[in-house]
Amino acid sequence: MTPRAECETAAQASPRRQNRSVASYEVYSLRLASDFPLPELILSGGQADVELRKSAKQLTATNPFMVWTAPSGEMWLSFYKLENKFLLRFSDIAEFAIDVRGSRIDCVRRDGVPETTFRHLLLDQVLPMVIQLRGGEALHSSAVVTPEGAIAFCGPTGSGKSTLAAIFCRAGDTLLTDDCLAISESGGELYAAPGYPGFRLWNEIAADFGWENRTKDCVAHYTSKRRVKQPDDAAGFPREAARLRAIYILEREDARDYMSIEEMSARDQMMGLLSYCFRLDTTNRARLAQQFRTMERYSRLVRVRRIRLPRNPQRIGDIRERILADTARAERLAV
Repeated sequence: MTPRAECETAAQASPRRQNRSVASYEVYSLRLASDFPLPELILSGGQADVELRKSAKQLTATNPFMVWTAPSGEMWLSFYKLENKFLLRFSDIAEFAIDVRGSRIDCVRRDGVPETTFRHLLLDQVLPMVIQLRGGEALHSSAVVTPEGAIAFCGPTGSGKSTLAAIFCRAGDTLLTDDCLAISESGGELYAAPGYPGFRLWNEIAADFGWENRTKDCVAHYTSKRRVKQPDDAAGFPREAARLRAIYILEREDARDYMSIEEMSARDQMMGLLSYCFRLDTTNRARLAQQFRTMERYSRLVRVRRIRLPRNPQRIGDIRERILADTARAERLAV
């Protein structure tokens, strides 16, 4: 059965309900008030930062200011700037209209698109960009809480971010976030906000960890990645930001069977962080300049190193120990 068929089967098993009650959640340091369920998230309370509303009305928009294409060359995501909002349109899947303050999102799911796909796009692509729109910063990164503090892994899709986080969690560390790292600064230190429980892993990697029985929904109909839950996900998941000790920028080296940790120049550290920043309004030059300055400062406040990984890092035995030792070394030097 294809990923789409699996998702569609699951969607058919849960008929739509006309339930407009509002629930409150928290993710990436944002408090959400949503009129549709978000089962991946932990319920929360307090004043909402962002209102989520499901809508059936698609907006008319032409002339996008930015377009992302899929590896096949087909249009994947189009960005539009309207009079008082931004529109993100995922071709034939969903669209999200975001007010210019980043305080309300009207969400449209196209007919036949599984709810899991719709929620994945919202949680893992749209909300991270809303953080930037609201004046914060977020990196395309997984992160874990370790005895040395929070450690983050940045990199492109398929570079091994989730796999590294899973290696740490299998050894007893705690997942902080799987794909979006919201960062704040206080007292000259960086802090990493929690995302939501669970990993997104390929089936074969979940099998390597012996976690086949923990795989749940498919992430989206266009990928074979699955959501993997841990036994104490909700109970053990962090509810507060953790001090960020190190950021490792991942590069995958398919021809090697070992890992290396490498120093980076100050410029490469900053540019590496900029490469993995989420951003929505690329037309706002002042905001882009501010992001440039912020990443330069972050690169001075936290250890940033490059890691070159083999194709199957979960089969290398001492990865966690080497990374923890490198992070601890940075702390000793700082003292």
